[in-house]
Amino acid sequence: MLHGIREGVVALDRSGRVRLLNDEAQRLLGLGTEALGDRWTTRSARDARPTSSPAASPAPTC
Repeated sequence: MLHGIREGVVALDRSGRVRLLNDEAQRLLGLGTEALGDRWTTRSARDARPTSSPAASPAPTC
């Protein structure tokens, strides 16, 4: 059902791993199904790429 909507949807589990990317999210973020199961971080959201290893939290920006 989520694959038919026009908005990009990324679903994460409680540990921050990607569990679902609909077609529009994949297109907008340049990701494929290989991102499923990877940990999503603040850095990866900015870079539009999830990472499989945890990253240190970036310093807050003003």
